Amino acid sequence: MERGGGEMLLERESELRDLEREIGEACAGRGRVVLVEGEPGIGKTRLLEVVRERSREHGMTVLSARASELDRDFPLGVVRQLFEPLLAGADAATRRALLHGAAAAAAPLLGLAAPEPGGAPAADDPSLPHFHALYWLAANLTERGPAALVIDDLHWADASSLRFLQFLLPRLDELPVLVALAARPDEAGSDRRSIDALATDARAVVLRPPPLSEDAVPALVAARLGPDPDRAFCDACRAATGGNPFLLRELLRELAADGVAPAAAAAPLVRQLAPPTVGRAVLLRVARLGPDAAALARAVAVLGDGAPLRRAAALAELGEDLAAAAAEHLAGAGILAAARPLAFAHPILRSAVYADIAAGERADAHRHAAEVLAAEGAGADAVAVHLLATEPAAEPRVVATLREAARDALARGAAPAAAACLRRALAEPPATDDRAALTLELASAELHAGEPVAAAEHFEEGARLAGDPRVRASCAVEWSAALQAAGRHQESYAVRERAIEDVADADPELALLLETTLIATASLDLARLEWARARLRRHDAAAEPATPAGWRLIATQAYVDAMYGDSPAATLAAAAERALGAREPAGAPSGFAGTPFFTAVEVLALADANGPAREALDQAVADARRQGSALAFACSSGWRCMLLARLGELAEAEADARSCAELSLAQGWFALAPPMLGYVLDVLIARGELDDAERILIEAGAAERAAGDDLTFYPVIHARARLRAARGDTGGAHRDMTELARRRARWNTDLTLVPPLLAAPELAHDDADAARSETAAMLGEARAWGTPRAIGMALRASGLAEGGTRGVELLEEAAAVLGESPARLEHARALADLGAALRRANRRSAAREPLRRALDLADACGAGPLAERARQELRAAGGRPRRPRISGVGALTASERRIAAMAAEGLSNPEIAQALFVTKKTVETHLGNAYRKLGIRSRGALGAALGGSERED
Repeated sequence: MERGGGEMLLERESELRDLEREIGEACAGRGRVVLVEGEPGIGKTRLLEVVRERSREHGMTVLSARASELDRDFPLGVVRQLFEPLLAGADAATRRALLHGAAAAAAPLLGLAAPEPGGAPAADDPSLPHFHALYWLAANLTERGPAALVIDDLHWADASSLRFLQFLLPRLDELPVLVALAARPDEAGSDRRSIDALATDARAVVLRPPPLSEDAVPALVAARLGPDPDRAFCDACRAATGGNPFLLRELLRELAADGVAPAAAAAPLVRQLAPPTVGRAVLLRVARLGPDAAALARAVAVLGDGAPLRRAAALAELGEDLAAAAAEHLAGAGILAAARPLAFAHPILRSAVYADIAAGERADAHRHAAEVLAAEGAGADAVAVHLLATEPAAEPRVVATLREAARDALARGAAPAAAACLRRALAEPPATDDRAALTLELASAELHAGEPVAAAEHFEEGARLAGDPRVRASCAVEWSAALQAAGRHQESYAVRERAIEDVADADPELALLLETTLIATASLDLARLEWARARLRRHDAAAEPATPAGWRLIATQAYVDAMYGDSPAATLAAAAERALGAREPAGAPSGFAGTPFFTAVEVLALADANGPAREALDQAVADARRQGSALAFACSSGWRCMLLARLGELAEAEADARSCAELSLAQGWFALAPPMLGYVLDVLIARGELDDAERILIEAGAAERAAGDDLTFYPVIHARARLRAARGDTGGAHRDMTELARRRARWNTDLTLVPPLLAAPELAHDDADAARSETAAMLGEARAWGTPRAIGMALRASGLAEGGTRGVELLEEAAAVLGESPARLEHARALADLGAALRRANRRSAAREPLRRALDLADACGAGPLAERARQELRAAGGRPRRPRISGVGALTASERRIAAMAAEGLSNPEIAQALFVTKKTVETHLGNAYRKLGIRSRGALGAALGGSERED
């Protein structure tokens, strides 16, 4: 028998050995997870007490938390229990060290600082950057030594804390951290999927303590009731409690209080006492201690475990001296734990006391608790925990607190908690003048909580109540998004149309902002395309004032003209570049920030104005890193990977593509911005990473989806066609290309959409005359557009369609034109096609030079499949291609090259990891591989090794 937490531990030798082993593994730097799972009272809490004791003996920092039903709806409640005491008790220097680097963004989550202006937005579920910050807080903590994070009653944990644990576990390998958890397997309302995900993690050890055996019960009976207990009496005790250690101890406590001896004659009494009467016995035990103890026990039950003595005393209306004495009595009776702050010895005890409080009295107690916390200056979220359990009483202060708690919840990425607070605030109810704004706040929270149907109803109600047309208009973008998510597409357009008319006189700028989003959205819907273009013709974009709305209209006009108009590229690029300078007006409705920026970037890319586009995207990526916004980082990386691919910088493009994919798959962001999924897939296909491309396509749920009228999905369809062609599924690729033909945009103005002939040779048109006619039209449109890339690609397509001597001439012209363009990858493709055409024409000697150039250029771009094709053609033409690079800069993967470059710039491993939203171990692994491939041994040699092989621009 061993002891833990002052209680005898029976038949837990196997569990204790496992715990000791996992603590040792964590101390050695191999992060581990232990989940103790079982029914209430089976001994989970006792085993966690052992973890805390043993961890401290090993010199580990121990952080503890216990989840509660009271705060399960509030974001990061368990995480805050873990880290807030650590930071609150730290001196200034220690706190700075703990919050160094990316961990600084955790400060506002833990009540230590207000969020920075321009910080990570909450509306698009910013949980990931928050988890990233918390991870680095844990990593900084381990700089002082190994740590144990111990969480009891995980089944009551809030969703955000569970998601943080899921985020943390795959990153534990590099941290000397033990995560010890305890949970009930079948607790109603618990998030079993999240807990099951933790339990099935490769690092996790799951312990399921069994009930006490027939041999263990007599030892416990003897310890409580006297030596030599009768076997029949012990069997009755085990049968009555099922061998549950807690229930058995409670039964023996009552038997001891009644002076019952452990004899056979007392066995019938055992069956009367347990287990149904345990709760009643607990209440009787509390009552025996007197009214002060009963009042304090009820106060702690209402406040929840972890209540300071002063707070419980105030709620119980006792002086602190009387409360302290009552706490000692309750601890002596086994009701409260002996330690501070106040907590019940077991959740079953708290449940018994809490359930004994009548519903009306309980609501009053929670209102009193809210007042006590407010008087202490507690945060709105802590006060709101209790306000949610009160009866409505039309108190303005309650409404104000719940609204503040909702804002805090949104700032932590917990829209469901915000919605719960706002629903309760509406029920209070608010003052008539506040009802419209509060209803619209609830609608927004519901939208971001994934409840679009409820959100649409509340947007409608709030707009009807709002007297100010600007308020109604400001919610129109989110309202229309809720309607679209609910499948009410036509209504979503009508909402914005009404809002534009409603606010036109009161706020023309806001009306125009709405107009630009309406037109932009409609222009990406084939069914509404002509409607959008007609609406755009009502405006003279050039005559609009130089305001954010005016510039957004210019950007929208430029994009539509690029797709369907006849203006040359240079004219539209100038407009797009100016539009990039627009800034959001104060109080602008949400939803305007992303689309104008990215459409302007797309026009610049289409026009070969790559410098301004690259500068804008680099700045967007840097801003996203600074703000800790994973969504902004994913989107900026997704669009930048497209631009880098167009420039032939595929290694860098792949690094961006993988960053975008990792974050977007985890958060479902590809559904918000489908084009970037297409861009990611195109880069991976060009790099030859077909397995990864297919995996991402499947995980994004886009493997079989049709585009329909949604033009934003067309880049995905195009990439899927290329992937299917590369996999040999010509029929599937043809079906995808046929679907793309529905879009009749001007050729080469879509970022990824190229004709089947250029996507894959096997997709060429069966009818040679039709193919020549199509490519002739392409060439005419390309010349009107006026960029070398477009003209060169159209010439290449014409050469492939024409064939023969004329085809070779067109391919030679294509290679020459593309050689003067920034489109290095397209240049390599044209050279490869030219060399292949010359070889087929039996001009093998003439074929070798363009094929060697194609091979060199494809290698420099990082286009593995294209380089291999050029290599094979060169062999067939009688040339001797050099071998593929297995060392040097060319052998580095995209991620290795990026991380090596950042290290060469002087960034430390933690700084690189924080900037790229990866772990230190990932950085160390990539750097180690880079050292080996570059033939160097130190960080100081990176600059020369990388610079010596870089291409000259």
